[in-house]
Amino acid sequence: MANKILRTLIGTALLAMAAIAPAIAQSDEQRVVAITQIVEHPALDAVYQGVRDELEAQGYNDGEQVRIMHESAQG
Repeated sequence: MANKILRTLIGTALLAMAAIAPAIAQSDEQRVVAITQIVEHPALDAVYQGVRDELEAQGYNDGEQVRIMHESAQG
């Protein structure tokens, strides 16, 4: 049951992202991507770096088309 709910939520999120992606790509405004971590951990740090790498691969450079904010609560 929980897996079905999780798949539904992920599918809904992906559909919503696909619907707004063209509007974001056409906008001249600088977008903000905010990433928060509860602690520093190699796996969480890798996710953060992966998001930065993929944004750059898609042509979104930090400080130009997008501003990336990263905060860590340090536990």
